[in-house]
Amino acid sequence: MKPVTNLKSIFAAFTLFFLAAMINPLFAQPTLIATDAGANQYPITITDIDQRVVAIRFTEPVTTAAGIAGWTISIGGVPQAIAGPAGIGTDILRFQLPIGAVTYANRNDITVTYNQGAGDVTGLISGLPLASFGPTGAVNNWIFTEDDIVNGLFGENPPVDVCAPVEDVEVEYNFTMTKRARYSIHFPTTNNPRVRVLWQA
Repeated sequence: MKPVTNLKSIFAAFTLFFLAAMINPLFAQPTLIATDAGANQYPITITDIDQRVVAIRFTEPVTTAAGIAGWTISIGGVPQAIAGPAGIGTDILRFQLPIGAVTYANRNDITVTYNQGAGDVTGLISGLPLASFGPTGAVNNWIFTEDDIVNGLFGENPPVDVCAPVEDVEVEYNFTMTKRARYSIHFPTTNNPRVRVLWQA
């Protein structure tokens, strides 16, 4: 009977190993989502209208009771005073930067670092802690629309004699755009927004 017993033990051990291999990926540590530039997907973004909120997206919902402990958000290599996080219980944590900290000049120099030893961010599905990462860059991937044009002023200098043929009419437009549109990686640098004027008889 010993050979049979040994076979049973081997089979049981193999079954446990197989189950562990199958289950383990389901309970991996939470991490940042992968970057997919083609789908305009980035793990750390800053797309709010005031350019103050850094959003960090994970592979599962997370929780934390330690606040900003373990987190460092730097601009140009200088750590910033941050508040948060908001979004506890979801897969996105949001931290707020000081007013005016993000400028056009430094918009591409924002990084996030997390130290697992100082924080307590934990996955709600896996129950495992978030591993240390960073510094990882934040990206403004906002796709701007007409709603980002917050002001449009124009003026027309009419011809001196309205009965005469119109040969030269000067029209001036002045638009104010939101920061999130101007700071975005998708804002055109060689083909800037244009105004189309349609003259009707």
